[in-house]
Amino acid sequence: MTQISRTQAWCKLAVLIADGAPPPLAIRFQGEESDDTAIVAVQAESSEDFDAWAGLLGCRRTVPRQLATDGSHWILTGHGDWNGWAVSLCAYPPIEPEPEPVAEDLTSVRAIAGAVSE
Repeated sequence: MTQISRTQAWCKLAVLIADGAPPPLAIRFQGEESDDTAIVAVQAESSEDFDAWAGLLGCRRTVPRQLATDGSHWILTGHGDWNGWAVSLCAYPPIEPEPEPVAEDLTSVRAIAGAVSE
C-alpha cells in the first residue's frame, strides 16, 4: 500500500477521534515518511480503548504481559499496517485485583460483626 503523507495521516486520525474513537493518551510519528522505519505510535488509556484502536488501525494484539517494575499494570501491544504506515499500539491498564470469594455461610462474618462495638 502506498503511504499517505504525515498530514493526511494526522487528519485521518483526527476524523477517527471525531467520529467516536476513544481519545488516545498520545500519538507520535517516528521516522521519516516513505522510509522503512516510519511508524505511527498510538498509546491508549485502557484495555477497551486499546481494543477499539486495534480494530480501527488493523492491529494484531500480542499476548498481554505484566509490567515488570511493579506488577500492577498490564503491557498491551499491537502492530499492524495502516495507510502505508507501520503502526505500534500500546496501553498500560491496571491489573484488576481478584475479587474476594463470597462465602455462602456468613456465620463467621456475623460473629466478627457482632464482636465489633460501635
